[in-house]
Amino acid sequence: MMSPDIFTTEQQPLVQTFGLADALAYAQRHGREVQDAKETLYLEALDLTLERHLWTPQFVADIQTEFTDLGQANNFDRAMSAVSEVAVAQRLPYGGNVTARMVSTLVRDLNEHATTTGESGNFILEANIPLFRGAGRVAYESRYQAERDLIYAVRTYERFRRSFLVQVASGYFELQQLRSAIANTFTSYGNRRADWEKADFVNRMGQSKNIFEAPRALSSFRQAEAGLVRAKEQYEAVLDRFKIFIGMPVPELLDVLDQNSDADAQALDDLLPEVEVATAVDVALRLRLDLLNDADRIDDARRGVLVAKNQILPDLNATGSVALDTDPAQFNSASYNTERATWRGLLQLRMDDRKRERNAYRASLIALRKSQRDYEVASETIRADVRRAARRVLQQAKLRDIQAANVDENELRL
Repeated sequence: MMSPDIFTTEQQPLVQTFGLADALAYAQRHGREVQDAKETLYLEALDLTLERHLWTPQFVADIQTEFTDLGQANNFDRAMSAVSEVAVAQRLPYGGNVTARMVSTLVRDLNEHATTTGESGNFILEANIPLFRGAGRVAYESRYQAERDLIYAVRTYERFRRSFLVQVASGYFELQQLRSAIANTFTSYGNRRADWEKADFVNRMGQSKNIFEAPRALSSFRQAEAGLVRAKEQYEAVLDRFKIFIGMPVPELLDVLDQNSDADAQALDDLLPEVEVATAVDVALRLRLDLLNDADRIDDARRGVLVAKNQILPDLNATGSVALDTDPAQFNSASYNTERATWRGLLQLRMDDRKRERNAYRASLIALRKSQRDYEVASETIRADVRRAARRVLQQAKLRDIQAANVDENELRL
């Protein structure tokens, strides 16, 4: 006789039985899509760390050594030179940068027992500051946008995580439904088997009033048997897909709790919110993470307009530098002589064609209006979706009460 159990007697001790909370916890730890989402969030955080690093002092060190052999025409004179440079650069919050460099040069004549023939040092401090194009808060836009992108990524991940858990719960409830379908099909299978055995017994005893009664009962029994096989196969197929979805290896044995278990009944009751439609809509408009992203992107578009407008301005850059050199008569690359200081200042104005920048400015205005329209559409869509979802919750609660009443009536009739 067939059994409603999916697993054999040998497999039963190895079966993991998940409740809803178990399935949700396992999916959060092992779900492959969750891991992908976490890695995407991590990459956004890496981009921000790089952008912040670029706004800190940037150190550079460079050392070069050169050997020179002048050949037979110069009596095989040989020399070695070394040039070392250490520099640090810092970006300024409102545009431009400041750079400090130390350059040391050492030359030795190898034919004269490695005597020093030249040693010099230079210290240079220079600054380049834009006054029109690229000046002001627009210079900080790259870092500000990187921080905003990380905020968007966090919200996107959290919204994905919530949607993912809802999908896990939906898959779990589907498995419970299929599990109950197996039990119902098995009950029908047992009844059809009893009907066939009764009809066959009556027919063999010669007391059947209809010679087709036994074949008809046998046909119904075979159909119920086939239905039970199909129900089990469908459950196993959906169960395998559920394992893949939550990150569990397919060969592992998994089962779900009975649909009428107290633990899942309580969990299902906790999932049914008691909230008015107007309150649900208000909460969604204030707290929906995707809508918050759409609202913040309007601010991004506004800043984009300011940046594009700034790019139309002419280039007016102020550059200044001071350089300290060592005395060439003294072989000391660190003995800077203030009397040999050189001061430079440069103011450069450049105006060229700005057709591309003007088109970009107009495009940024269009992008701002589009972001505003997108936010309005998203708001109205969320409002409609929440209203429909709230109505469906109330509808499903009522249908559940009706089905519970039907179960009580059928038990009484039975």
